[in-house]
Amino acid sequence: MRQEDKEKQLIKSNGTYLITGGLGELGLIFAKYFLEQGPVNLILNGHSELDDKRRLKLEELNQMGGNVVYIKADITQRKEAALLVEKARERFETINGVIHSAGIIRDAFILKKKRAEVEDVLGSKVYGTNT
Repeated sequence: MRQEDKEKQLIKSNGTYLITGGLGELGLIFAKYFLEQGPVNLILNGHSELDDKRRLKLEELNQMGGNVVYIKADITQRKEAALLVEKARERFETINGVIHSAGIIRDAFILKKKRAEVEDVLGSKVYGTNT
């Protein structure tokens, strides 16, 4: 089987996928890839409100032919992460996959990072995965 055919099997036509950090650089790469594979539903998650810049990105993704929505939730908080999943299931019933691309960049040499910077960077990865 060709690699392209294998990839298409992994992404269900009209499937629903949740992407944490969905409007960040990495999340957008994943979202565009999914939309290029065929019709899908995407739930993009972030901890920020939708401003004009994010709204424009969301509109661009929807023009690619899928059904793309944004749900604000801080996945480092267990209650908000649970509410995110609940809202996603209310809207689409089933979630076929999750891409965990949430993250915060605080570039600095690790030995020079303050505790708060380390917690910011690791928070979405550690707590977001755990919830």
